[in-house]
Amino acid sequence: MQLATQFAYDAMFLAPFNTNYGTHFMNLAYAPQKALSLKIASAVFHEIPRNADFGDFPENNVFGDVRVSYEQNLAEYLSENRFFYTNNTFSMPSDVSKLKEIAGFGSSPVVKYSGQGAYFLDEIESGIWRLEMMPDALWLMDPYSSVDPNVQKAAVLHAAHSITIHLPQLGDAFSAQAINDGNSLVAIADEGAIDLTPGVYLLRKKGVTTKIDVQSPFKNIVLNEFVAPASDLDTLLVQNKTSQSMNMSDEVEISFDVISAEKPDEVAVFVGEGHYHSRRFDAEEIVTNQYRVLLPEDFNRNQTLNYYIGVRQTGSGWRTFPSGIAGNPRDWDFSSRQSYRLDILPDDAPLLLWSADDYEFSASSWRQGIGVVPNSNRRVLSYHFSPDIANLANDEPFHAFKYYFKEKIAGRQKSILSKEKLVLKAKVRAGMPPVLHVSLIDKSGLVRKYQMKLNAHDEFYMVSLEDFDAGPIAIVPRSFPDYLPWFVGPGDATDFNMAEIEMVQIVLPAQEFEGVFGFYIDELWLE
Repeated sequence: MQLATQFAYDAMFLAPFNTNYGTHFMNLAYAPQKALSLKIASAVFHEIPRNADFGDFPENNVFGDVRVSYEQNLAEYLSENRFFYTNNTFSMPSDVSKLKEIAGFGSSPVVKYSGQGAYFLDEIESGIWRLEMMPDALWLMDPYSSVDPNVQKAAVLHAAHSITIHLPQLGDAFSAQAINDGNSLVAIADEGAIDLTPGVYLLRKKGVTTKIDVQSPFKNIVLNEFVAPASDLDTLLVQNKTSQSMNMSDEVEISFDVISAEKPDEVAVFVGEGHYHSRRFDAEEIVTNQYRVLLPEDFNRNQTLNYYIGVRQTGSGWRTFPSGIAGNPRDWDFSSRQSYRLDILPDDAPLLLWSADDYEFSASSWRQGIGVVPNSNRRVLSYHFSPDIANLANDEPFHAFKYYFKEKIAGRQKSILSKEKLVLKAKVRAGMPPVLHVSLIDKSGLVRKYQMKLNAHDEFYMVSLEDFDAGPIAIVPRSFPDYLPWFVGPGDATDFNMAEIEMVQIVLPAQEFEGVFGFYIDELWLE
């Protein structure tokens, strides 16, 4: 049996809101990378025989003509005459002149594209290709967040972009003629590069004059057919990609995306220096919509930076984020107190992986009596309930959660290998002290676990990272159907990569217990 775990398609009018099935998001216009991955799955179904064995993970990330890369956010299919990819790739076809079909997102050695939508290139006959370019797909917020038909999570934008095509079958001076309804664009490529808007085009090698009926059948449609929603981006957003903390020895880089229907006239970062004073640094656009600012060396000291991101557009002036209010921090009447924060720390400072404030962003099982509560001037994750081991499934724990911290520590990731110990701040307030399983998970899903026994006296629990052993990974939130196992593994953790850890997992396993659990967890860090 072969199984592709994508069973929901978001209808075009529902796709901006992802209300169809909240745990899935697949639509060619609004989620092009997912749609292309399904196209690759189709190729696998047609070519890979049933019961084929490609070994175990991670070796089976490459099989047949397919490559899957978690690090590159990439699924890729590359055969003698077809090339499909869901993100930027450096893979080179063995003989480009044999390609007949290309489908992609981003750039490859054959196609360089500055847009953020899918594109399709198909050879119609010698010297003539069909190019279809979809509009840009822009995610305004997490498409898997709580379903609300009144909250738009994704948008499309019809914008002109440069596309460079390196196909000997077309040469570098090919012509492009729009053939979809309402599109009259005609252009000539310069060294393979050409500016086009979303639509369908006939590309002709220089000197080829063969007439083509644009209404002729093409696969399961007609040649000039083009279906895409109209532009529905009517907002200005800044999505900050900057880490929350950085090492003092590193260059201070602030990176972010600007999502807007109109190209900004100016984009800048304003670093606060107290009492309405700020320094301005103009941002550089690295690729479409992605900007960065490199701060001078005098910022490389132990401090907390409070900064703003400003965007100026023709006709509407400056807007400043994260608040999104009009004006910029250098205006005399700028009143926003909302700012971004960046902690610049000594390289040897403890590396915080999780705190109780992160629990709402953790994947967890649910149990009455477990939740975040105030404790003095902090918030802690409190456990207060009477365990009943008799009503648990075979491998069911009392509670389990995982937290993905990779982006949180991205600015200090290189410090991981200098750390020797894990520290858990926790406190037993009532009842018998429990046993916890504390685990670190690397990018390949390999797990290293430590069994930690709390006591009635201590608040800080320190353990050497060398004392961790291979452990299982918890399946939370729960899978469906719910009789599936709670844990997978433990597998062979020989290849566990401490430098690439990205999740922490804390499990309160089922255990013989009398009375009431009464303890809390505050923070978890490396030092």
